[in-house]
Amino acid sequence: MWTAPRTLVGYLLATVTVFVSLAGVLLVRTALTLEELTGFAVLLGGAAVCVGATRRLGETAGIGRDLRLFTDEGVGAAGASLAG
Repeated sequence: MWTAPRTLVGYLLATVTVFVSLAGVLLVRTALTLEELTGFAVLLGGAAVCVGATRRLGETAGIGRDLRLFTDEGVGAAGASLAG
């Protein structure tokens, strides 16, 4: 990153600074409950497992498509059950 042009490095640092500052402000203003923190921990754990599996197994050509299909069908099924 430090070998990139100065304008790009400045832009990236400014973007990260704004994001972290905004996240800090919003985190302080948000009332968190144990259920929300538990749900977040479960989602974060699932993401960590997916990243670990992808690194260990390597990404095949169809895994992204298969996961996207699974999540799209899951969202579609949830929407259909709510609408119907």
